[in-house]
Parts: sequence; structure tokens; C-alpha cells
Amino acid sequence: NFNNRPVLEGGLVSLKEKAEALLPDSTPKEKEFLNSVIVSMEQLKRCAEKFSEKAEILSENEENPEYRKNLELIAKTAKKTIHNW
Repeated sequence: NFNNRPVLEGGLVSLKEKAEALLPDSTPKEKEFLNSVIVSMEQLKRCAEKFSEKAEILSENEENPEYRKNLELIAKTAKKTIHNW
């Protein structure tokens, strides 16, 4: 089982910040891992940004009200993820 408590309590940014704080006193092998965590968190943020942008574009052209509502919810949720970063 994955311990998701840190993500739920502090968000993805907390993982990035913790990795950055641990970098100075880390071994080369640990630094490699911590740098991968930092890059991964930055890419997850960028993914949420792109996801939100695409959902907004799709919702503007969607004729089906149910689909449009779902796309708007996706865009809103992805934006919330970004702003809570």
C-alpha cells in the first residue's frame, strides 16, 4: 500500500519542498532520487495545467450539456490542483 497521507495533508508541493530541503545533506545516490522527485512534481503540475486548458477548450465546443458539464468539472478540478500548488 502507498502511504498517501503526506500528499493528502500537504499536497504535491510538500513532497517537492521536502525533497529540496533534504538535498544538501544527501549522498549522491539520494540526490539522484530527490532530484527525480522534484522533477516529477514539477511535471505533475504542468500536466494539470495542460489538462485544465484542454478540458476548457473542449467544453466550449461541446454541444452535449452532460459532457460539457463533465469537461467543466475536469477543468475546474485541475485548476484547483494547480492553485493549491
